[in-house]
Amino acid sequence: FLMLLVGLEADYQKLKSLSKPSTLLATFSMVLSFVFAAVVTLYFGYGLIVALVVGTALAVSAEPITAKLLIELNKLKTRAGEILIGAGLIDDILGMFFLSILILIINEKSAKAMLFFPLEVLSFVVIMFVLFKLISRAMVFLQREPTESFFEVMVILTLAIAYLSEFMGIGIVIGAFVAGLILQISIKDVRLEKKMVSDIKDIAFAFFVPFFFVIVGLNLNIGVIFTN
Repeated sequence: FLMLLVGLEADYQKLKSLSKPSTLLATFSMVLSFVFAAVVTLYFGYGLIVALVVGTALAVSAEPITAKLLIELNKLKTRAGEILIGAGLIDDILGMFFLSILILIINEKSAKAMLFFPLEVLSFVVIMFVLFKLISRAMVFLQREPTESFFEVMVILTLAIAYLSEFMGIGIVIGAFVAGLILQISIKDVRLEKKMVSDIKDIAFAFFVPFFFVIVGLNLNIGVIFTN
């Protein structure tokens, strides 16, 4: 829901124009984090596999956390905010690729399996393009007489795209963001779009986001911090 909100509010034209700084930021932050974490892990006497796992874990950004901070600080639509969001999304895609390679190394599978990830990304892009065309046409009819069920249809559509993204190995965060972008471009009624953004903010910040952080807290073992 956080990433759906970001997709609805992000300026996709600005995101496109800031693709170069976002890509550079994502690449450098990920590579530096990965190398530093892996080297430190090796220094403390752990094996190569452990070092690769730690490096991959610390190289991936927490995009929902970044999104929440930018929304709270009202900086989502600034140049810095757009670059951070773009970099985070690229970071997530690179992270999934890193993870795919890591699983192959651990399971000692054929390197040919690595080719599936780029194909999955390409397939996802093609499917999203087709969906965008279909949704844009459907929106023309739905916006003529928007009912209370309009919001429910949007949520179901978002969940379906997010699930498809996760199923294809791209990650649920990317799917939710893409769903937000598709809806933002497809909804031509400005008042309807503002109402939807307002409703999603109410649901996200009043219900889902607090539970997200509660789950993080429940899964944190403070004792491990002191023993390590």
